[in-house]
Amino acid sequence: MPSPDSIHANLAQGRSALASGQPGEARDLFTQALEAAQQRNAPALETDARIALAESERGLGDLAAARAQLQAALALNESSAPDPARSAALEIALGGVALAQGRAEDAQARLEAGARGADEAGRNDLAAAALMDLGTLLALQGQGEEALERYRQSEQKAQAAGDNLAAAKALANAARVDAG
Repeated sequence: MPSPDSIHANLAQGRSALASGQPGEARDLFTQALEAAQQRNAPALETDARIALAESERGLGDLAAARAQLQAALALNESSAPDPARSAALEIALGGVALAQGRAEDAQARLEAGARGADEAGRNDLAAAALMDLGTLLALQGQGEEALERYRQSEQKAQAAGDNLAAAKALANAARVDAG
């Protein structure tokens, strides 16, 4: 039976692949983590794997598959012990899918809720992701000043989380909005 450490390792490797622009490789690693979590009957790890798998599906453009993974993760999360960070991650991921599907109102509500939840849970990495997507949503809606503010907040949260790549992406997005 796979150990929790091996599941966490697959998740970490998948996140690294996703950050490196390899969503297909990430999906394979997340699928392995999901299968191992199911074997262990570990709902929290299964939820984490489904959230991660949804991100890779989103990266591959399969929004229906991403949403299906998130709906399954949401059901698992609701049936297990509450975890504020996991709940925030789910809101942020669902908001990201809604953004990609062009459902702006749903995206904004979920991303704002996710950002608040991430702050309450002390998860700067999650807050940075939510703020990045909020910046994108606002930029698409022609709200440049508000988008700039969200990108700057995202950069600050990413720096606080020690994620220099996410911070650089936030600054690059801010520069694009500022130049536009």
